[in-house]
Amino acid sequence: MARIAAAVFEDQVSAERALDVLAGMGLAPDSVDSFVLNPPGHHDTFPVGGDEDADDDARAGDRGALRGAALGGAFGILAGALATPIAGPAGLAGGIAAGAYAGALAGALATMGKRDDPGVRPFGVMVTVNLDRARNDERVLDALYDGGAQMIERAHGEWRNGHWADFDPVARAEHVEFTERASRH
Repeated sequence: MARIAAAVFEDQVSAERALDVLAGMGLAPDSVDSFVLNPPGHHDTFPVGGDEDADDDARAGDRGALRGAALGGAFGILAGALATPIAGPAGLAGGIAAGAYAGALAGALATMGKRDDPGVRPFGVMVTVNLDRARNDERVLDALYDGGAQMIERAHGEWRNGHWADFDPVARAEHVEFTERASRH
């Protein structure tokens, strides 16, 4: 098993700059690799696509929609009661329906959130380095950090023919904390 450093960059230009710095450090071309990393959920590990059984971001949406529909329906009753003298009973029904619909939508959106899981890799361009072939791990990590990496991780894996052969995009990442890196600069 090789010791591997991996960093995700926002774009190809940033990744290329980091690759140039790593090459300037004397790393052999077969010790460094780069590839595009798809967004979480888009790795096609299931036969029908995707890489998750369910979307964790949407799990609380149903409860939020129910709470929102109840609250919106209550406001809809008030609005419908005010509209009844003008629109008749249809005003009351319309007010309740509109309030419940708007409330359900707002409630669902308010409870569905962006996942903030530190073990999930962001999408972008991943640069990987076989640390067993590098002279100095810290210099490699500094180059990745200084190059503007969004995330840096350490891993162990099979390095074959210049590539991280057993890379699993959905495996939890062991991050190198940026605060640790920044405190050294």
